[in-house]
Amino acid sequence: MKSLMQFATQVLAECGDLCGGINTSRDLETITTRLKSEGESFLTISLPAFAKDLERALDDECVDPNMFAGFGFHGKLPKFLGGFLDLIFDRRNGFLLGGKFVDINRQSIPFGANARLEQIAAIQAVRQICLMFAKINRACTEDRMAAAFEQYIQVEKELRASDKQWGADEHFVLQFRSAVTASLLEFVLDH
Repeated sequence: MKSLMQFATQVLAECGDLCGGINTSRDLETITTRLKSEGESFLTISLPAFAKDLERALDDECVDPNMFAGFGFHGKLPKFLGGFLDLIFDRRNGFLLGGKFVDINRQSIPFGANARLEQIAAIQAVRQICLMFAKINRACTEDRMAAAFEQYIQVEKELRASDKQWGADEHFVLQFRSAVTASLLEFVLDH
């Protein structure tokens, strides 16, 4: 985990430098604290979820208060990676700075060349920071596996109740579920 932290520290600092010298010390503090309390799942699950919310906010052209779960807000934007986000969105209202990137004919809409380049660099930086650990393949913790199986069992119960309500062919449904369960178990045991 120490080497992952060193790598994150280096990438965070370089991204800050590339985006006009953004101070990333608080972001580093957040990563360090959450890595200690949550483990590698902060890097492999929470940060990629942050990037996904960023992409959704870009599509929506604003940050919704329900986005970026698990991260504190200052104004309408998350505090985490705030220096980068301030180049992308307006902290006062959460709206995308400069409006849409392209119009209906896929032509660029002017926003000021330097401002748009800074905005694009900030988007790339946030994505780099948040997605660089997304593909790390580590075994899940016992608690995470137990929670996943609990959720699976709960969904199975709900599906069975729904099948009975709608009068589905019980024999077909049971065969299908058995095949899916066997495949899932095989996958889990292999990984």
